[in-house]
Amino acid sequence: MPSKTALPNFTTPPVVEVVLSAQFASLERLTAPHMGLLWQTFRSEFPIAEQQSPVEHITETFNTAKPLKPSINFQVLAAPPTPRCFFRNEDRTQILQVQSDRFTHNWTKTCDQDRYPRYEVIRQRFQTELTAFANFIKLENLGQLFFEQCEVTYVNYIESGPGWKDMKNLNQVLTLWTGVNQSKYLGEPEDISFSQKHLIKDDATGDPVGRLHIDLESGYSPFDLSARALRLTLTSRLRPTTPDIEGVLNRIDLGRYWIVQSFSDLCTEEMKKLWGQTNES
Repeated sequence: MPSKTALPNFTTPPVVEVVLSAQFASLERLTAPHMGLLWQTFRSEFPIAEQQSPVEHITETFNTAKPLKPSINFQVLAAPPTPRCFFRNEDRTQILQVQSDRFTHNWTKTCDQDRYPRYEVIRQRFQTELTAFANFIKLENLGQLFFEQCEVTYVNYIESGPGWKDMKNLNQVLTLWTGVNQSKYLGEPEDISFSQKHLIKDDATGDPVGRLHIDLESGYSPFDLSARALRLTLTSRLRPTTPDIEGVLNRIDLGRYWIVQSFSDLCTEEMKKLWGQTNES
């Protein structure tokens, strides 16, 4: 990893969602009735409860060859999985997601007037909520929380308008897009979608501790269906420095650092000026 420098900061960033998540060894004793009890801990702030299917348990591995996966996978389960529960606040901008092996906090932009509350605010909320969850698990004697992995995700919608208008102008938005098309037959693309992965290494040892996943997809803005938009998603998945909350928070800070620096590297100087880039102290 390059030596750390001041992080870029944006007055009006295009971020529409930030997710902080901690994954742990599955708590087999955490069942659906316990989820109802847990909701009482958060209900005053998150009065809306929903039930969803659990997300996959994902762990980044290194130095192993990975074959391409089949397009269809089958799972045989001995028992129905404990559901993933959503606890939402009234305006649906804040969400807690809880399942037997994961605890997640989302901030989501739901309308054009919503403003990104900044990472420090979201991190503090996540720390407070994760601590309350850990206390609940201990109080109910549901097992030991052993954190295996943590995630940071930033989702950005880059809408057409100032800076770029259509798909042939992508080189005005992204530094990784050259704008050169060698095929006269194909013309400009109707839509695009691609992914990249990059290792995140420990400063001291040089050993990999996580990955940065970059995903780009074109479409239309959910806030203005007449406007073209690029959805740029950056996700850092890392192994905690220690299997406790402090170890999770340390790695989440590193994951956020990689995301913000990479976002700045991926976007052109013209777009960053439109978003009002400065540097953090």
